[in-house]
Amino acid sequence: MANVLRVTTSQVGYDNTSGGVRANQTPQNKNLGVQNQENLGTITGEGTLSSLNGKGEQSYLGESNFGSFLQMIQTNPQVTDVFSNLLFTEFETIMKSEMNPEFSEVIEEFLNSIQQEPEQMEQFMKEQIEGSNQFQGPFFNQIRKVLNETESVELRTVVLDFMKRYMDMLSGEHLLKQMNSQLEEIKKYMFRSDKEQLEQMMKFLDLQAELGDTKANEKVLKQDILSFLGNYIKKTHDFGEIRDQISLFSITIARYENGNKEQLLKIFQQLKGYRGFYEVFGRMTEEQLFHHFQKQKEKKLGKVKSQFLAVLTEGLKGAGGLENRQVFEQLMNSFLMNESVYMPLLHTMIPIEVFGKRIMSEIWVDPDELHSGRTKEERKMRFLIKLNVEQVGNIDIILLYQQGNLSAQIGCPSTLQNLDGQIKEGIQSIIEKNHIKMQHLKMEYGVKEKQLMEVFPKLYERKQGVNVRI
Repeated sequence: MANVLRVTTSQVGYDNTSGGVRANQTPQNKNLGVQNQENLGTITGEGTLSSLNGKGEQSYLGESNFGSFLQMIQTNPQVTDVFSNLLFTEFETIMKSEMNPEFSEVIEEFLNSIQQEPEQMEQFMKEQIEGSNQFQGPFFNQIRKVLNETESVELRTVVLDFMKRYMDMLSGEHLLKQMNSQLEEIKKYMFRSDKEQLEQMMKFLDLQAELGDTKANEKVLKQDILSFLGNYIKKTHDFGEIRDQISLFSITIARYENGNKEQLLKIFQQLKGYRGFYEVFGRMTEEQLFHHFQKQKEKKLGKVKSQFLAVLTEGLKGAGGLENRQVFEQLMNSFLMNESVYMPLLHTMIPIEVFGKRIMSEIWVDPDELHSGRTKEERKMRFLIKLNVEQVGNIDIILLYQQGNLSAQIGCPSTLQNLDGQIKEGIQSIIEKNHIKMQHLKMEYGVKEKQLMEVFPKLYERKQGVNVRI
């Protein structure tokens, strides 16, 4: 996946050797006396990252889209850390500066929406998790069934393409509004006569176009507006901010075009040519499929997510000061990567303020660890929960769950080591309350933060099936 925002700032502290190690590394283990205890080294996938540094692997990483994606995982800053800096520090600084009162109000609304009482937390977190997973319901359960049961790399690739187009189609209305905002930003850098010409072209855009009906807008966007902008750059030789804005605009056009209904339905018919897909979806008509899409479109974003997107949009425009815009670009870059067609994990973010402290959490889930089971009962689920707690620090929680049994590895700041007994007691209380049996618990203090590919080696192993450069 290309780094569409071209964020090239050195990511200090996110490599494999520097910046991520806390002092006083003192791992502590707790044997809960349960049979068949698991070596927690297998939970974290130790050795996976070191295998990426081999000479043969380095050549692979440079030759494919998937290889570039893996490199981005290694070098991209964690959303938890970038967002935590905004949540704990920068938002307050921006609001106090009174540089942009309208943006301060947007931030304040968002901060108010994440304030929760302890008894509200469970419901709040459920709502955020449900709102961030677009792939819910019987249809997507059947899609997962096809992916889990087929051994055809070609079928998997076409299904992933289908799902990417589906997401782009579902985002069509949002993408139109985004392009309209981008054009408003581009107009700021133009001479008056050229600005007026662009305004006339923009009037032909149908911002209320039906789901997947992109052809008319594509013509205006590509043949008229994009051609006009290209000639403007050629005429004025303006290679500054306006060219960057036009680059983002052209990428948004590509996504909008990718969500064309006719093309999506063609791929659906193509998928029916695969036996593994036909056995599951052979009786579904195009009308039934599109009816499902309409129902998905009607789902509204949750309050917190809508307000955060409003903050992110204004931040990208420079509302929080030009020096902060790169922070919002880094966030957007991370979100794009996390929504990539190559990412086989479920992912969500949950910012919350409780007990007077702000907490930024990021949750990754592999719902079927290494395709371990065909049924819900057989599946082994792996979780990575990253927490950044205000005035406390980073906490990594790795969980492996199967049939009511749980193995856990928890990394905390060294400052919490004197609370070890209290932490373990609290964890056991939570586990018992949910009728789960703790097989193994390992506490670590002051250790290096876990990277995504350490915990989910399956990300790297997918290189055997995806090796193309588009």
